[in-house]
Amino acid sequence: MLQPNLHLRFDLFEPACAWHGRYHLCVKGKKNLTSISATLQQEQQKAMMNEMVGKLTSVCWDKCITSAPGSKFSSGESTCLTNCAQRFLDMSVMIAKRFEMK
Repeated sequence: MLQPNLHLRFDLFEPACAWHGRYHLCVKGKKNLTSISATLQQEQQKAMMNEMVGKLTSVCWDKCITSAPGSKFSSGESTCLTNCAQRFLDMSVMIAKRFEMK
């Protein structure tokens, strides 16, 4: 899973800078940096969500689709996919809440 990697630095006489992964941004004024920081955090959240959807798709597909897919899922496959996705999301929420408590 992607980990937040946003570092901020404020100096009195230097432009404010933000590092995000391999990007290094410097701007004058705390307001501009705050805006950039918010945008970077949103992009991190999108990337984490995309990664989670990819894992969910891979795990549930491997578990529930046991033969070559046709034009429609069977009722068993559909039920399995629904249950798998729900369990995956429930566990993700539970893990996130546990990390928030620490």
